[in-house]
Amino acid sequence: MKGVVLILKGAIFFIFILCVLPVFFFGAKNSYAGFNPVIKKIELKYSKIRTIAAGFSQKEVITGYSQAIFSKGTYFYMFPDKMLWIYTSPYAQKVLLSNGRLYIVNPSIKQVSVFNINKHMGGFPPDIISLLGKLTDFFHVVSVRLLSVSNQVELKMTPLKLQKAKIIYADFGRADLSLRSLKILTYQGQTNMFFFKNVRFNSRISASKFVAKFPSGYRIVKEKE
Repeated sequence: MKGVVLILKGAIFFIFILCVLPVFFFGAKNSYAGFNPVIKKIELKYSKIRTIAAGFSQKEVITGYSQAIFSKGTYFYMFPDKMLWIYTSPYAQKVLLSNGRLYIVNPSIKQVSVFNINKHMGGFPPDIISLLGKLTDFFHVVSVRLLSVSNQVELKMTPLKLQKAKIIYADFGRADLSLRSLKILTYQGQTNMFFFKNVRFNSRISASKFVAKFPSGYRIVKEKE
């Protein structure tokens, strides 16, 4: 049960990190990024993406816990604001973001936790893909590096305004600029890393994946309004 709680905490933490980015990042354009052709290419590519499907593995380092948490699964995105994480290891779990609601589905205890994202965050497009399509509106790009060993391009970024994320690293394939990994460091000392594989852009994804429908025997727990 302790492992389930940790996985649940990690999933909620990561989703909330992604979701709060647009709320706090607005500020002046990043002048450095404006002169970098690689960033311009990334923005152009991701501004045209409407769906994404990928496998992922995740590593979380949480303050106060001696061991890192490892998990993996499949990720789906549909423009403009629907996302789905299906965790397959070490525990089965589903995290759905749809219509301003975040659903954490935990089969081991037959429970769905529901969070009103719009109420807390003010309403925004909570997806990393749309942020990459206009990243210079939200981030200060500290550096752009070519990682010759892995043949990747790494962006080191900081929010334009203060929030939980202190530093964000985003790595892209050099040839096709596919997102390979994300690394988020917080002011609280937490580190969350996602590694993506078999990334498919603009493939056909059924809208039914993002429907908030759960088994009748599951307990629905809503946050207090």
